[in-house]
Amino acid sequence: MNYNVSQAREGKEGKTYWMKLGYAFEKDGKVSSIKLDALPLPNEKGEVWLNLFPDDQAALGVENGT
Repeated sequence: MNYNVSQAREGKEGKTYWMKLGYAFEKDGKVSSIKLDALPLPNEKGEVWLNLFPDDQAALGVENGT
């Protein structure tokens, strides 16, 4: 299974949106590697938090960019 690597960002009116930064790849049931297409930005405390969400397109057999 592949995952989208995303970061929560605060938008207008305090709403949270998710910025997709790259992909994480699973091997032998564990996340084995991460590819970032963009660098994450630290929050006001200087911390960087990333979340992994299942890549729905990969589960459907859809290739990236098509």
